[in-house]
Amino acid sequence: MKQIKKSILLSLISLTLLLPSAALAINIVIPIIGWGSIIDGIVKGVRLMECDFKGRCQTKEYPKPGYNWDNFKYWSENDLPGYFKRHTKDFGFISQNPPADAVAALPGKEVGAASVIYSSGTSAQDSKTKLNFGNTIKKSWSKFNKGDLIFNDGTKFACTILEPISNWTHVGMIYDTSIDNPQVFDALPFRKAAKRNAIESFGDAYAYSVKRVKGISADQANHIIEMGKARYEDRPYSPSLMSAIYGIDTYAVKWADRNDTSSLNCAKLVYHIFKDAGINLASNRTISRMVNSTGREYCEGKYQFIDNAWIGITPDDIYYSKNLERDKYLEGRLRGMNHDFAKIAP
Repeated sequence: MKQIKKSILLSLISLTLLLPSAALAINIVIPIIGWGSIIDGIVKGVRLMECDFKGRCQTKEYPKPGYNWDNFKYWSENDLPGYFKRHTKDFGFISQNPPADAVAALPGKEVGAASVIYSSGTSAQDSKTKLNFGNTIKKSWSKFNKGDLIFNDGTKFACTILEPISNWTHVGMIYDTSIDNPQVFDALPFRKAAKRNAIESFGDAYAYSVKRVKGISADQANHIIEMGKARYEDRPYSPSLMSAIYGIDTYAVKWADRNDTSSLNCAKLVYHIFKDAGINLASNRTISRMVNSTGREYCEGKYQFIDNAWIGITPDDIYYSKNLERDKYLEGRLRGMNHDFAKIAP
């Protein structure tokens, strides 16, 4: 059926190229095949420039974006929360041997088991308190350093994407420690990597943590962040729109792949900025039986190579990195917990 729809689509495009419009237009084809081709399955679509006899031109895209599959929908980050929720059982997390400097104990999960991360309607979930950024972590903001990592289990759309497979749902880097203008450098859906007001990115949440990378001075951290900002600022959060002629797995893999820097989600951005400085923040604890696994990776939780390491990286993977110091700040409650953390503040 997919091949039939694909053939129909290509036939319609070919026909459009041959037939003039009602205004005696001559259709001149300018195919914009994004970063791939129709053949290899990674397409943004074909854009046609139609010019009439008076030289007036307009562009039209085929397939038209924003419709359902029957009308050749594009995949986008809007489809990712549902994708990970549907595939929760295909992901696991290795929690054994947690780093001594990670105060928040993250629950483990076997691949194939019902998620202990994603849940709704439980008493623990219902009793969580939503924390206000201004009344909690902002009060300690001036005590942090540029380059410190901030995690939250938040309430914004960005946090819903990885919510089914990661306790911490967003991560970024502190950029300006001024209380009057708290800023972070991070990546958000529908946006590009940029420095922005911390409230915009981390706002209200159920839990916050701030951790510092081990073995670097404040000056070195500043240099790493500025180099990363120069290299990755304005990098898109997600891949270009991808035709739904192909399965969403293809789109999700490209979005997640930590080795693909054409787009950078929040965890990939943090990972690459420090990786470029020779610091590996990937603990490789998230595992997957999906096609988007890397095969074998060294896992800090097992101190050995494991099979089915996920091709992506989550905020949980970074939080459990052995290259991070003990939490500088910790407050709130993660999903599935029945008690709040003992608050840590500088």
